[in-house]
Amino acid sequence: MVKLKDILTLDKLTYSKVIEPKHQKQIDDIGPMFIDFDIQNFMTTPPPRNSSNKTFIELRDLENTSFDIDVDAADKTKEYFRNRVESFGLNYPEKTIEAMLDNSRGIITILKYYYNRPRPKQVAKALGLKFHVEPLSSTKTPSYPSGHSAQGRLIARYLSHVYPGYEKEMMELGDEVSNSRIVAKVHYKSDSEFGLALGDALYKHYRSIR
Repeated sequence: MVKLKDILTLDKLTYSKVIEPKHQKQIDDIGPMFIDFDIQNFMTTPPPRNSSNKTFIELRDLENTSFDIDVDAADKTKEYFRNRVESFGLNYPEKTIEAMLDNSRGIITILKYYYNRPRPKQVAKALGLKFHVEPLSSTKTPSYPSGHSAQGRLIARYLSHVYPGYEKEMMELGDEVSNSRIVAKVHYKSDSEFGLALGDALYKHYRSIR
C-alpha cells in the first residue's frame, strides 16, 4: 500500500535545488528577438505531478517508444537541420538560425527552472524502477519543457517559411528532433508537447516583429 508520506515526498522531488551559473546567465540575457515574448502565457500549465497516474504511464511508455531516429545526431539541433537542408540542395541560413537558438534559450531556461520538473530517470529512481536512458550531454536542465522540442519546432517553422515547397520535410525534421528526446528517454511526452507549443509561440512572436 502506498503511503501518503511517500506520495508527498515524490511530489516534492525536483530537478535541482539550485540554478547553475551558466543557466542563470541565459535567464538574465534573453536575446532581442524574444525580449518582449509573453512568457506569462506559458507559466500557468504545470506538468503532471510526479505521483500522478499520467506520469507513471508516461514513464512506462518511454520504455516502449520506438522511432527510427539517430538520437545522437538529433541531439545537435543546428547540425541536424543543416545536414538535412543541404541534402535537399538548399542554402542553410546559418546566421539567422544561430541567432534564433541563442535568443530563445533564455525563455526556455526560465520555464525549465520555473517548473523544475525532474527528469524521467530521477522519478524512476525514486520509484525504484529499472530505467534505461541514453547518455546524452544535453540533459543538465529541468525536464519541462523540452528545449529541443521548442527549438526544433521554431527552426522548422522558420525554414518552412523560407522554403514553402519543403514545409512537410522541414516540419518532419522538427518532429524528429522532438521525438528523439523521447526515444532517448530523457523527456516525458508531456515535456515534448509543451515544448512544441512553445516553439510555435516563439515563431509567431518572431514573425510579429519582422
